[in-house]
Amino acid sequence: MASRYVKDLERKVQSMETLLLQLLPDGDLGSRFTRTRRRIDSDDITTEIESKYLQDPDRAFMEYLVEWHRDPIQGRPFFGKSSSAQLAGTAINLKYEYSGKTYSPAPFVCRKRPEFWDLIEPLDHHDQVTYTFPEDDLLQSLVNLYFERVNILLPLLHRLTFENSISEKLHLKDQKFAEVVIFVCAVASRYSDDPRVLFEGQQSAQSSGWKWVHQVVSTLRLPIHTSTLYDLQFLCLFAQFILGSSAHYLCWTLVGIGLRVAQDVGVHQRRGRDSPNTVEGELWKRAFWCLLFMDRVASSHLGRPCALYGEEIDVEPPVECDDQYWIHANPEEAFKQPAGQPSDISYFNTSLRLSHLLEFCLRTLYLMQKSKKSFGVLRPDWDRQVAVELDASLDKWFDSVPEHLKWDPNQENATHFNQSAALYILYFHLRILIHRPFINSPIKLTPSHILPLHICTNAARSCSRVIDTHRIRGHMYPISGFGTFNVGLVLLFNIWYQKHLDHSFDVSHDIDLVHKCMKTLEGLCARWHFGGSSWSILYEIASEEDLPVPDSIPPSVDTWDGGHGFGLLTNTSSPSSGSLTDPFLSTSWFTECQIEPPSDVLLDGDITTGWFGRQVDNFGRSYPMTMSDSTSQWMDMIDLRNRIPSGLDISHLHDSSE
Repeated sequence: MASRYVKDLERKVQSMETLLLQLLPDGDLGSRFTRTRRRIDSDDITTEIESKYLQDPDRAFMEYLVEWHRDPIQGRPFFGKSSSAQLAGTAINLKYEYSGKTYSPAPFVCRKRPEFWDLIEPLDHHDQVTYTFPEDDLLQSLVNLYFERVNILLPLLHRLTFENSISEKLHLKDQKFAEVVIFVCAVASRYSDDPRVLFEGQQSAQSSGWKWVHQVVSTLRLPIHTSTLYDLQFLCLFAQFILGSSAHYLCWTLVGIGLRVAQDVGVHQRRGRDSPNTVEGELWKRAFWCLLFMDRVASSHLGRPCALYGEEIDVEPPVECDDQYWIHANPEEAFKQPAGQPSDISYFNTSLRLSHLLEFCLRTLYLMQKSKKSFGVLRPDWDRQVAVELDASLDKWFDSVPEHLKWDPNQENATHFNQSAALYILYFHLRILIHRPFINSPIKLTPSHILPLHICTNAARSCSRVIDTHRIRGHMYPISGFGTFNVGLVLLFNIWYQKHLDHSFDVSHDIDLVHKCMKTLEGLCARWHFGGSSWSILYEIASEEDLPVPDSIPPSVDTWDGGHGFGLLTNTSSPSSGSLTDPFLSTSWFTECQIEPPSDVLLDGDITTGWFGRQVDNFGRSYPMTMSDSTSQWMDMIDLRNRIPSGLDISHLHDSSE
C-alpha cells in the first residue's frame, strides 16, 4: 500500500512538472523551485502558517463549518480545496493561533441565524407519494432476475441488505428506497417473460417496466437536500432503464448528473487509508464506480466527453469480496473472500481498468482540433504515437485478465461466462476505437489507413463470434448491443472497401458475421428499442443486389411473444416507426465457436501485418516485427513509443489500479 501511494505521488508530481513545462517552456524549473524554497526557509512566519493551515484543510473549524451546512438527516456536503469554506477555516484557525486562545465553536452558535442556514420550508415541503409495487411473487421474481442478470455486470447493490430492507417493508416507509426498488423492478422487467410487467393496455414487450417508472417520473423534484446513497443508486438504475428506451442517449445525461451528485458528498475522494470497510461505505463506492463506468462506455458510443476524469479520482476500487462475505459475526472476518475462490467483483474491477484506457482514448485520439491546438499536439504523427501507446497498454491489460475470466465458449459457470463475454466485447470495442480514426477516408485509403482497417476488421470478426456465442447461450445485454452494432458497421465498411478494390471479392465470410450481428440485434429489439433501429441501419448498408440479406426481419415492437424474452417473435413485419414503444416518454418528458477467426478468413493469415513496424494477431495484440518483416516506409515509426509528446502523461496507463 505504501509503495503504491508513493508511486501515485511520483506520478502526480511528474504530471505537474509536465504541465509547468508547457506553461514555461523556456524556464529553468529546478532553479525556480530552489530559489522559492530558500525564500520560504528564510521567512519563519510564512513557513509556520503554511505548515499549519495549508497542508491539511480538514481542521476543527472545517468540521464545524460543515455542521452549519449539514442536513442532520441526509448527511454532509463536500467542500474541496478551492472552496470558500476551506479558506474560512484557515482564516479562523489563524486568528486563534494569533490570539493564543483555544478554538471553540460556541461563539458561532449564537450568530447562526436560522433564516440563512436552514432549509426554506416552502421549497422543502411536498406530499408523501404512495407508489404501487409489483405483486409479492412478481417482486421476488424481478429481484432475483436483477441480481442474476444485471448486478453481476454492474454490481450496484448488496443483495443481502437489499432483500432484508424489502422484507422489513422499508420500501413502504422510505420514499427514496421505494424509488430504488421500483427501478430495480423496471430494469429486471426487460428480462422477464411475465406479462404483468407490461404497461396496461400495451402488448409491446418494450413497454416492460414503464407502468412503475411512470409513477416516479411524474413526481420527480429537484433535490434540495444533501444527496443520499439512495439518490445515487436511483440515478444509476434510471440510466440503466432508459438505455433500453427510444431516448437511450439520456443515459449519458443521467450518469453525468449521478457523478455530480457523487461529488456533492465527496464519494470520489478517498476517506482514509486505514478506514475499515463498512457495508454503507462499500455501497457508496460501488454506486460511484458503476456511474463512472457507465459514463465512459456511454461517452464512447455517443461520441461525447466524459463527466469525470481519472486524475480527479482517488477513491479505492470496490473490494473484491462477494456479497455473502461482507457481514460476519466476527468483525475481523468481515469482507474477506475465501482463499482460492475468485470474486465476482474481480470482473468489474478488470472492466474499470479497461474503461480507464477507454477514457484516455477518447481524450486523445478523439480530441477536437481546438483542444489539440490548446495542448500543442498538432504534429501530424501525434495521433499515431498515442495509438501505439494505447495498443501496448491494451496488450498489458489483456495479459492481466484473471484466469476465470479468460474467454472460453464452453465455460460452465454462467456468471463467469457472462462476465467474460461482456469483458471481451468491451475489449474489442476499444481495440477498434483506437484504430478507427485512421480509417475514416472511405475510398482512397493510403497504406497508413489500410493497416488500421485490417486491425479493426480482425477485431470485429473475433468480437462477432463472442457476441454470437453469447446469443446462442441465451444471454444478451443492452450494452453488448451497442458493441454489436459497431462490429457490424466495421465489417460492412471492410466489405465495401474490398469491393471497391476488387469487384469479385468474396464477401461470404464477413457477410455471414454481419448477419450474426443482425440476429443479435433482432433478439434485443423486442425489449430494447435501439436494437430495431440498429438492425435497420445494418440492413440498409448491407442491401445490394450482389450481397445476401438475412432471411428474417425483426418483429414489430407491438407484438408480445408470451414466451422466452430472447426468442424470435412470430410477427415478421418490419418495425413500425409509429408504434408506441415507451409509454408517456414522448408526452410527459423527455453456437459453439472460438474467439479466433479461421485462417481462411484472416486478411494475412494468422498474424495480420500491423502498423509502425508491428504485427497484430487475431486478438488485436501487437508484436514487434523483425527488420526483414517490415517495409522501409514504416522503419521510422518503430521507435514511436520513445517519442511520446512531452505534454502527454501516459505513465498511468500501465498501472494495474484505477
